[in-house]
Amino acid sequence: MASPKKLPRENAFYFFISIGNYTGESASSLEEFCGKNKRGQH
Repeated sequence: MASPKKLPRENAFYFFISIGNYTGESASSLEEFCGKNKRGQH
């Protein structure tokens, strides 16, 4: 299996609670995005 593609920081996904309210979390790969997105669900 190929290694997951990591995006450069400027192309990463940044998590926001609302417009202008950045959580401080970002994801630079699909695997990282899924992990962080799953943790945010309650």
